[in-house]
Amino acid sequence: MSTRDRDRERDRYRVRDIELEIKREGELKKGQTAPAPFGRYKNVILSEKELAELQEELPGKWEYYIDRLSGYIASSGKKYKNHAATIRRWAADDRAKEKPKKGIPDYSYKEGESL
Repeated sequence: MSTRDRDRERDRYRVRDIELEIKREGELKKGQTAPAPFGRYKNVILSEKELAELQEELPGKWEYYIDRLSGYIASSGKKYKNHAATIRRWAADDRAKEKPKKGIPDYSYKEGESL
């Protein structure tokens, strides 16, 4: 069995396990679809509603955050209770880092002006 086949097999089991867990918790109602795996390693689990909300809140960046979380989970083995909440938190942290820090105010003036 090739590595690719093993990865596909593992992904199938992962999705099935997630569906079973959701059914056990009673979160899956009739007519509602099970959350789907996303990201490069298919380990970021989002419902259709969560994905739509992320697409609306983070236009142009939602795919980046899904892949970033997917890579982090795959490399670290860390587990998150809510992947959508983690993505939102990471996006908010990144926005906070982007804001320029206030520097020393400019008190220069032209001749004849007063402060």
